[in-house]
Parts: sequence; C-alpha cells; structure tokens
Amino acid sequence: MKRDNIGSAVKLNLQDNKANGGTAKDAPNSLDLDLVIKDDAIEVHTEDGRSVWIELQNGTVRVHSYNQSNDAPLNLEIPLEGEIQIDRHDYDIHAELAAAPKL
Repeated sequence: MKRDNIGSAVKLNLQDNKANGGTAKDAPNSLDLDLVIKDDAIEVHTEDGRSVWIELQNGTVRVHSYNQSNDAPLNLEIPLEGEIQIDRHDYDIHAELAAAPKL
C-alpha cells in the first residue's frame, strides 16, 4: 500500500498529563513536536532536541531515545514475549567519552 504522506512531519502539541497539578512550577504544560511516519520507523522530534525513534528489528520493537546531552541513543527492546531489555551500551560509552579530560 502506497501512502503519500510517508516521511512528512505532522505537527502536534503534547499536553502534560499532570498539568492540572503535581508538576514542577517551571515545567512546561505542553511540548510541540513533529511526528514522522516512515515505512520502517516512526519518529518523534521535539523543538528542544529530544527525539524518539521506533522500529521493528527481527521481530522486536526497538525504541531509540535521544536528547541534547548525548549523541548516542538509549535503547529499549520490546520482544513479543520475554523480558523487556534496556540497551545503554552506546549511550554510556558516549557519556564516558564526553566526560573524559581532554588532552
């Protein structure tokens, strides 16, 4: 099935589910984001540099999460059955390299 909107961004405004109480006073009540739907991934990008990328890999749903502090993702692997796994390998390596003293 061919879809004409594949890869184009949809603008959304995500409301904080605790906006009526329980949030930090400096926390925003909403966040503007772009939703991009592709044949092989779903991407969500915020204006402040955070993003989430969802894909299917060998039957496992993988969620890659990024923020401005780290160029590498922190990954969540969700199999149909069994334990959900967190893959921090690349994320932790990048954080260690960024924190290392520069020579």
